Amino acid sequence: PQGLSNTAWAYAKVTWMDEQLFDAIASEARTKLPHFRSQNLSNLAWAYAALSILTETLMDAMSGEAILKIGDFDPQAVTNTAWAYAKVSYIPPRMLNPL
Repeated sequence: PQGLSNTAWAYAKVTWMDEQLFDAIASEARTKLPHFRSQNLSNLAWAYAALSILTETLMDAMSGEAILKIGDFDPQAVTNTAWAYAKVSYIPPRMLNPL
């Protein structure tokens, strides 16, 4: 999980968009989300949003995982995750109450 989020974060940090790579990361991440830590979720959400990539299936799946792990999120992770969803104008209703 950390490798996926770190790879996405690194590409986003240098604003390098590779559609095939990000599609593959999204596909792989969805199967591994239960193993993601709060920072991995936050970094992955941030990376997609920083590049203005809206992958609804991934965002929905990450929101469910974030809700389950919200107690593990530090203030920075909460802020980055909320920003990411707002940036792509995609706020799943189930995320509004826990945040």
